[in-house]
Amino acid sequence: MAPNTRPLECDKLVNVCADLPRKDIRLLTLLVYLLKYSLENETLLFSQFMKLLDKEIALSEYEQHTISTQNTLSTDINFLARPDITIETEGEFFFIEVKVESEINIYHKENEPGSKEIINQIQMYQQIKTLREKNLYLLTKHYCDLSFNNCPDFKKKFKWQDIHNLLKNYKTRDSVEEFLLTESKKYMEEKNMAIPKVSYELVNGVESLKNLLAQLRSALEGIPHKMRFTSNWLGYCLYLDEKQKGSFQGWVGTVYDGSKLQFSYHDKNAIKVIKSKYSNEFKKGKDSYETYFDFEENHYFCLKPEDQFRKLKKWIDENYQRLKKYSKMKI
Repeated sequence: MAPNTRPLECDKLVNVCADLPRKDIRLLTLLVYLLKYSLENETLLFSQFMKLLDKEIALSEYEQHTISTQNTLSTDINFLARPDITIETEGEFFFIEVKVESEINIYHKENEPGSKEIINQIQMYQQIKTLREKNLYLLTKHYCDLSFNNCPDFKKKFKWQDIHNLLKNYKTRDSVEEFLLTESKKYMEEKNMAIPKVSYELVNGVESLKNLLAQLRSALEGIPHKMRFTSNWLGYCLYLDEKQKGSFQGWVGTVYDGSKLQFSYHDKNAIKVIKSKYSNEFKKGKDSYETYFDFEENHYFCLKPEDQFRKLKKWIDENYQRLKKYSKMKI
């Protein structure tokens, strides 16, 4: 039995994907348009993309393939699944979930009254009803550490930088496709979707980053803190109590932006206070409210080291004191 699909044209993608984050919509639209153009005009790009999915196909097989997006599919667990990209033939489906800045969705499946199980999108797609062969994939910008070993139809994870690398090395004589490729690569590079080049500026940059961290450590004297870092950010988790362990209430550091530092308010009560009274003074994060120390606005790079430190410490102290105040306020 085939899934209950509703194929959609590329020019309708933005409306259909309105529930996706903006960056996800644009990249999804871009990728599907490129693949559809290649399929309809019989260029080699589509077959090169299918190689990323570990599937070899010839130009003569193109007419057997169709591409659609955001199809609504029924599952064996009474959820409606909507994979971002569906590539299908008479014998098999390729379902690709696309992520840029957003994370894998989580759902609560009720096994029996009073008993619920948490499943993710890929696990839901595993339950899509079909007699055809299923192939599940996850395309992300960032590394995903989730394991899908319990999904026998899951084939592989791959990244947007793999897509950029494919477009970069792909050659075409089709002038329209060449234009689309150029614009697509440019857009992806602007959005940090490519493997970045490391230049000689790294040496001075690392030295300046070490100096910035040294100033931060000194500025945090007397404030309970612990250093944390990932591939996306580097900074210090802040606590309201020296003896407190576990969840942190604040964070200060850099998201490798180079233009500013970020102070995040994570305390639940502080978040409620800010949301209720001071939201216009902060930017809303995923689980926090954020404020920034802009280097240019503060003329930070022009200052003497001691003046840099003084201004940085003043900013941190002001925000930490507000964090403590908001964490105790009643609303």
